[in-house]
Amino acid sequence: MAFLNESHVEEADIKYFEKHLGYQHINAWKPEKIGRESLKEVVLRDRLTSALTRLNPDLPASCINFAADEFARSRASLTPIMANKEIYELIKKGVPVTYTNQEGKEQAAYAQVINFENPSSKDNEFLVVSQLSIEYLQVENTTRRPDLLLYVNGLPLVMIELKNATEKAKVGYDKNLKDYRRDIPQLFWYNLFVCVSNGIETRVGSFNAGWEHFFTWVKLKDTAVDQNQLTLGEVEAASKKNNNRLSLKLFGEGLCNKDTLLDYFENFVLYHKNKVKILAKNHQYLGVNNAFHSLATASTKEERNGKLGVFWHTQGSGKSYSMIFFSKKVNYKLNGNWSFLIITDRRDLDDQIYRNFVETETVIETKGQKQNYYRPSSREKLQEYLQSNRSYLFTLIHKFSIEKGRTFPKLTDRDNWIVMVDEAHRTQYKGLAENMRIGLPKAQYIAFTGTPLLQNELTKDWFGPYVSEYNFAQSIEDGATVPMFYKKSVPRVEQANENLVGEAAQILEEENLSEEQKKKLEKEYSTLLQVVRRDDRLNEIAKHIVQHFPYRLDAVDENGHRKPMKAMVISIDKFTAVRMYEKVQHYLKEEIKELHKKAKAETDLEKKTRYERAITFMKETRMAAVVSQEGSEKEEEEVFKKAGLEIRKHRRLMDYPSDNGQNIEDYFKDPNNTYRIVFVTAMWLTGFDAPSVSTIYLDKPLQNHTLMQTIARANRVIEGKKNGLVIDYFGVFRNLKKALADYAEGSKGKKEDPDEEFPVREFEILLQILNEAISEAKSYCKDLGADIDSILAVGEKGFREVELFNEYANIILEKDEYRKQLNLFENTISSLYDSAKPEIYDYPEIKKARDVFEYLRKVVDRQIDQDEETERAKRRIDELLDISIVGQGDLVVAHERVIMKTASLIDLSKLNFAKLREQFTEKEYKNIEFTNLREVMDLKMRQMMRQNKMRGGFLERFQKVIDDYNSGSLSIEEAYEELVKQAEDLSEEQTRAAREGMTEGQLEIFDLLSKDKSLTKEEEKKVKLAAQDLLTVLYDAKNKILIQEWHKEKKTQEVVRRKIQEILDLHLPASYERNIFIQKTDVVFQHLYEQAELGYGFAA
Repeated sequence: MAFLNESHVEEADIKYFEKHLGYQHINAWKPEKIGRESLKEVVLRDRLTSALTRLNPDLPASCINFAADEFARSRASLTPIMANKEIYELIKKGVPVTYTNQEGKEQAAYAQVINFENPSSKDNEFLVVSQLSIEYLQVENTTRRPDLLLYVNGLPLVMIELKNATEKAKVGYDKNLKDYRRDIPQLFWYNLFVCVSNGIETRVGSFNAGWEHFFTWVKLKDTAVDQNQLTLGEVEAASKKNNNRLSLKLFGEGLCNKDTLLDYFENFVLYHKNKVKILAKNHQYLGVNNAFHSLATASTKEERNGKLGVFWHTQGSGKSYSMIFFSKKVNYKLNGNWSFLIITDRRDLDDQIYRNFVETETVIETKGQKQNYYRPSSREKLQEYLQSNRSYLFTLIHKFSIEKGRTFPKLTDRDNWIVMVDEAHRTQYKGLAENMRIGLPKAQYIAFTGTPLLQNELTKDWFGPYVSEYNFAQSIEDGATVPMFYKKSVPRVEQANENLVGEAAQILEEENLSEEQKKKLEKEYSTLLQVVRRDDRLNEIAKHIVQHFPYRLDAVDENGHRKPMKAMVISIDKFTAVRMYEKVQHYLKEEIKELHKKAKAETDLEKKTRYERAITFMKETRMAAVVSQEGSEKEEEEVFKKAGLEIRKHRRLMDYPSDNGQNIEDYFKDPNNTYRIVFVTAMWLTGFDAPSVSTIYLDKPLQNHTLMQTIARANRVIEGKKNGLVIDYFGVFRNLKKALADYAEGSKGKKEDPDEEFPVREFEILLQILNEAISEAKSYCKDLGADIDSILAVGEKGFREVELFNEYANIILEKDEYRKQLNLFENTISSLYDSAKPEIYDYPEIKKARDVFEYLRKVVDRQIDQDEETERAKRRIDELLDISIVGQGDLVVAHERVIMKTASLIDLSKLNFAKLREQFTEKEYKNIEFTNLREVMDLKMRQMMRQNKMRGGFLERFQKVIDDYNSGSLSIEEAYEELVKQAEDLSEEQTRAAREGMTEGQLEIFDLLSKDKSLTKEEEKKVKLAAQDLLTVLYDAKNKILIQEWHKEKKTQEVVRRKIQEILDLHLPASYERNIFIQKTDVVFQHLYEQAELGYGFAA
């Protein structure tokens, strides 16, 4: 049996950090500052200052204090990611300081805050702090308590959120992390990563990443070193069965030990375009360090053999980022004048990798240069650059060509060139590759590939042994790539001679065939080609694509937001690809006409909506053929014209960028662009990365590594994508099983049992998984007393007539935990259902079960009969308060929460509290009534706190009632009574400003000034006058005090501060002695400063 509550998990984890990892524990359960100046701060200032002093003995105290101030200052005006990046750079590189040395000269230095060279030294202090109270950034007197924070030298680098073992780990992300990011964003300015765990499932990710980008950490050694480690499934099963928190222990041991944590911080963090924080996943960290060790070991020898090894990571697992991590760590940690040559064999792949290096600021482009410093434009330039001392070069292997009969020259004897080859396929052996090795005879070579050539171990022979392995099956299990499914479809090619198809596939890997290859195809494979190109067959495929993609690609995420996906249609040659485009366009128009007729005649509202949505999606979806050019444009147009095809519009999309520099590749990679389907034959099948591709329509003979590369186009992770699907029109299933046997399990070898499940599963398995999810959800609900089968047995009766829904909703609303679990089950069922469209429409019993869970969740959320969340909120409040919401646009939806604009108020004074109490005892479904009152109060409190941040105590009292009720400390009756009392108090509070003769803004200043003070009536009048006069003067535009952007300049800041001092000095009573006066001046200034950082509170 697993741990019953998160406190058990927390206690065990704390002990593990203390005993095994050497951390010191601080229990901050009481709202203690533990070295902070206020609860709003997250930096342990005293420990930070001590660390700076230890690490910088030669710096004067002024520099130490400056560095401490630099770490501790507010960054609320920055975006969360830029605030995080700014502090990351300070921690990694040190705080730049200047001081006057003993010779009287100004000297520059960097104040270091962490000893990265010796993590376990006494310079570094590692703490695990539990239940630290952190006050809301924008609200007073209300706090959040992260379960565990890992501090290094006073800085909170890691947050760990622990959940009840009966809850999914994702609840910690959906509820806790999202709330923390909203309420205490200052914590994440310092955050390296977040961990969410229930003791069984443990996931790690960047603070701003979507859940789909959180990853596991269960391997302590690379698979190339140890293939006998437990898989993720085995780890989680052991955690559940043996109650041993194995997944959490492996995370702690693997990522939080002192050496690894600081290595990870220093070398495995990237910021992509200053918008996304990228962290190395478990396999990337282990693999890059293995490769780094291979080089470090070789660098100590007199002679290097040039073979750093093969970095075998499956497609979609982040190889280009692994290249970046590797090169950055080598440059940062290994002495030497290193240079990196990144080699590919295709222009699009070269462009993609180069962009990743640039967009992570690994390579800094110099604008305005005629020649790109890092990308030689010709063979001659490449030879010139290789003889220079450039840090990075990016080029195609083809630039190592030379005229026949000539020998490629040796370009340099340097042994600190590191050649990183992406996808080590045929171009990396003999010919061009030999020329490269002649030119760079002492370079170190490493191959990054998802599909090494396994026959005769050619890749290993040229590059050395495997330094890292991460196979196709592992990536799916870990969630690094999405699950892949395979579906056979008609009309398939029935071909008896498997060898013939295989030989044809080998030739067809090239898009631009030589004359010799063309003749061989037409002569030896004419029957095969005739069958594949047959017009009636292509018509059937086009019809199927048109009837399939509107439902498959029109995806939604778990919140119902549209997340359209994309597809690739792969044909046997470039002419067929263009022809398929034209056929799909033809049948698309026919299908739209047919769906219009169906929608008009349909009486079933759900089907009618489905047809109308499909029509809209089909009309907005754009398509293009993407094929390589053969000859000049004029020659190409003539060749296609002879075949009855038009290529010009496709070529313009490919080769003629728009005014903003974008072409079809940019459009297709953009998940929000309506170019959603491309027709290809060989281009974009390898190395092309468009995460929103979810579907491959395959009509071409493929095999071995090319087939693996192709299906991997659909395995990337992106929000809203549930799986990848291969629709096979050609019949490559036998080839697929062989390719999976070769590549899916890495060097571990082929599966012994031919019937054993492969990581790419047949589509029918998806239906099986969906049925299992429905059964599990039914079982969970039945254990609570909600028998879903009783509803299913009702038959065709409308859901509104089934009273069981209200009864079951009341059961589920008994505890927040029940409601969260229902939401997770319903999300899972709906997600699987959506990912099985349109085939799922043929299974009405599955649809009915999905509908029941969907409707039950809506009853629980009180969403029935309302389309918009704003309308639901209005109805809930109207029912409870019997009043109308005043004003237009009163409610707005933000981050899945209904929030109120400041002009619109829920008038609690109109609520009859006595009647509420009386009616509650008579209600049959008390949990529903309790939830209604709870949600209205939550809405009201947040609205009132936006007007006055000093009201945080109300929210804290409210949350205590909810926590006590969920823990069983309060009965439903007691909890309801306590909420009614709080509602009465809120009703009083909402009229306080009017009673005191002040505006809400003036009342907020009054509360700030009177906090922690016991005032006489006369003193209270003076403080009120101070609050009123202060805002009157400051917000008078004629005074030019709170001007736009005043908070960004020291001069204008001082103007505001002096005016605050002047007015407070005029009005505050004498009991506000000097220290209190200074404190209140600072409090008011900080309040106005925070408003300005958030973009409001300006007078002009």
